[in-house]
Amino acid sequence: MINLEEMRLHLKEINQKIEPVSKYDEVPFSVEVWRKLFHLVSLSIPVIYTFVSREFALVVLSIITIIAIFIDIMIKKENLVQKLIFKIFGRLFRKYEKQNFVFNGATWMLISATLNVILFPKLATITAFYVLVISDASAALIGKRFGKTRFLNKSLEGFLAFVLSGFIVVTLVWFGFGLPVHFLISAFVGVILAGFVESASAILRIDDNLGIPLAISLALLVGSNISSASGFPFINFL
Repeated sequence: MINLEEMRLHLKEINQKIEPVSKYDEVPFSVEVWRKLFHLVSLSIPVIYTFVSREFALVVLSIITIIAIFIDIMIKKENLVQKLIFKIFGRLFRKYEKQNFVFNGATWMLISATLNVILFPKLATITAFYVLVISDASAALIGKRFGKTRFLNKSLEGFLAFVLSGFIVVTLVWFGFGLPVHFLISAFVGVILAGFVESASAILRIDDNLGIPLAISLALLVGSNISSASGFPFINFL
């Protein structure tokens, strides 16, 4: 016989696990806009990487990432570095980024970029970071402003904004580099996967700045290997 009370408690427990974590809701929309405008600075990563060698990009990113990690560690306790950073960028930090020993979004962005340059071909990293910067910002702003329908840890509106903007981004990359249609199909799959990763980042316990590029790069890598059987490999185009 089904115990309705046990079922109710079980459903409540599941629902609590997929509740939006407070760290995503604690800043007002106006501050979120500034966070995402600052986030757009990261567009310099795919833009510059397009025109420099993999080796040069890796050296520069490694140095900047080490500096970012050092600063992130320093701001977890009271010192001159913490006071300076919080005075300039304090409003852009979420509460958990100030109080807990976790990396902030900018540091994760740099760690992710360095890992992607190491692990994946150039085209995958460039595409993944265009999507990360544009689509993550779109999902956050649309979701925070208009999100009403629950979807995993975020909103359905934010998820749809991520996917739609991601489709536009990869279409522009496809057209701009003159890539085969197999790239576009693989990139669409990657965007959808990345959308799920972004929406479930709290459940997966992975920062979306790390998970989104990984999902897209893997989709492009697998897609290129599959399409190579038809004579249309694209992953090493750049």
